[in-house]
Amino acid sequence: MTAFEKDIVALVRGALTGDTPPLSAEADYARIFEFGKRQQIIYLLYAGLCLVDGFEESVAGMNFLQAACSAMAAGVRQQQEIEQLRAAFSARGIDFMPLKGTLLRTLYPTPEMRQMGDADFLIREAQEEEAAEVMRALGYTGEAHEVVWQKPGALTVELPHDLIAEKHADLHAYYAAYDIWAHAKPVAGCEYRMTPEDEYIFDFLHFVKHFRTSGAGLPHVIDLYLLKARGPALDEAVLRDCFTALGCMDFYRNICALADCWFGQGTETAVIGRIVSLLFAGGIYGDAKTAARTRHAHYREQYRFAGAANWLHTACPPLAQQKKRYPILKKAPFLLPFTWILHGFVVLFRRPATIGSVTDAARGIDRDTDNDRFAELAAVGLRVNKDTFSKR
Repeated sequence: MTAFEKDIVALVRGALTGDTPPLSAEADYARIFEFGKRQQIIYLLYAGLCLVDGFEESVAGMNFLQAACSAMAAGVRQQQEIEQLRAAFSARGIDFMPLKGTLLRTLYPTPEMRQMGDADFLIREAQEEEAAEVMRALGYTGEAHEVVWQKPGALTVELPHDLIAEKHADLHAYYAAYDIWAHAKPVAGCEYRMTPEDEYIFDFLHFVKHFRTSGAGLPHVIDLYLLKARGPALDEAVLRDCFTALGCMDFYRNICALADCWFGQGTETAVIGRIVSLLFAGGIYGDAKTAARTRHAHYREQYRFAGAANWLHTACPPLAQQKKRYPILKKAPFLLPFTWILHGFVVLFRRPATIGSVTDAARGIDRDTDNDRFAELAAVGLRVNKDTFSKR
């Protein structure tokens, strides 16, 4: 790891343990600040920096304090909304399952250390309409068949009924064959919780999903480490069986080794160094350049005329995607061709810039023949092929 990467890890470790982080002589507070904002760990880094002598009196200390206070205030607002949603769903008899940060923040020394961009609740597909009524009554805007609901100044909420979207074909197929509700346990009211193993598997696969597409940042690894270090004991055999079947067992071993390197007594290896470089390269969910590289490699793997296929998929989106725009397709899928015509008029007259961006993307796919994105993923233990992602 570079000196900067070691400084970041030392600060995270210090925030979690309370031990003074040993920063390098060239520690750059301004660079650390920008990285913390990009990866949504500004409060975590601030907590680590507060253990460094003289930091709080420094010029950088005030910038960090303001950002940390903002993150804390947002966290308080989010938690108030989450509790309101819990009560409202239970009062209406809507089954729900909190996911990701909503649960993970309880594993941190203080909840504020785990910043959240949004709150996620899994709901049953049959209760989408009822959930939509609750969201609107609480001041959120959105549509019954859409996942994202927003309340400006308060919280963004995602209400999926699938744990992994269809475009991630292999991971979606795993959950399609595994009834997560049948294995979950009721907690209070209509709230359910996954088993500890299912929760870890989901959070790990969520990390895999982002890592192999646009990339992923440090919070995912920190979450996974804390799930094992401070959560209930896990049956490793269950994890191994799942990750082996999905072809990501090597990546799982490497992430465990990385966590041991950062928070235990493990040593850095060449593979760990590669993973760290990828984790530090972008934001919490990677970057657009990495996403484009993955998309280009995906198209060339699946289609002989990759650029043309990209054009066709943009002009004629698949049924699953169009259902989100036109809910009537759920009851009348035979209307799909008519929605393509409507989609064409919308793009032509309301979003003409899309045509140029699609043209550029198609050219990029055909031009970027030296893309080694899949080889890059294979080098850290993730096998990606034409069956990994759906054809759109």
